[in-house]
Amino acid sequence: MTEPLKPQQALARRIQDEYEAAYRRLKLIDGPDRHSWKQDPRALSWWTSDVLRSVSFGAPILLELTNRHEEDPTQLFIEVRLFWRACGENRSDTGVYAMLRCEVGRRLRHQAHSLLPASMSHLAAADMPLLIARATPLIDRAIGEHARQERDRYRRD
Repeated sequence: MTEPLKPQQALARRIQDEYEAAYRRLKLIDGPDRHSWKQDPRALSWWTSDVLRSVSFGAPILLELTNRHEEDPTQLFIEVRLFWRACGENRSDTGVYAMLRCEVGRRLRHQAHSLLPASMSHLAAADMPLLIARATPLIDRAIGEHARQERDRYRRD
């Protein structure tokens, strides 16, 4: 017979499950050619393998160039950095939130520019499926804007 998980262990397991589920849902969004969804393999363990401490700074899921090239001016970069309120200062809080970055351009020396207004970069929800559902149209909008910019660039050339 296995022992029941301690509250911190149960929370860590829930975070791991929700992070994986969010990644699977985001991978369903088609990115531009040469781009793919990635998750940091250490996102949940970089702080001495402690999930709760590791995600206190957010757990990123990225859409970026498959063969990363910092100087590519046409690259799209999307970061969905996930946070769990239960890991914050007030551990009794519930819910999740995300910081959403959608940028296009060179990744060096802050040469990229945002495809979304700042007011759309912070999202919150009661649970992870709702949060990803709120992020999806914004990500689609950024991908669409990137595609429009690419079409316009080739029309000018």
